[in-house]
Amino acid sequence: MEKYTVDAIEGENVILLPSKNECDRVVVSIKQFSLYLSDGDMIEANINNEGKVIEYKLLTDETKDACEKNQALLNKILNKRKE
Repeated sequence: MEKYTVDAIEGENVILLPSKNECDRVVVSIKQFSLYLSDGDMIEANINNEGKVIEYKLLTDETKDACEKNQALLNKILNKRKE
């Protein structure tokens, strides 16, 4: 399985960015996911060439860690602007 970040949810589609190359985009139907997904979630998934999700799992701990890291970076940038 490959790791992806949920970049966006547009209507009935989920835009996924592969962690190996975030310049690529994979678009799959939201109906293929039984769990509620939101922007920024990290998942591990097996997606075939037709864009069908064979299996997936939500990477809760990795999503939380990435969110905390991004928030710390944002705070650092904002604090630097105040100086």
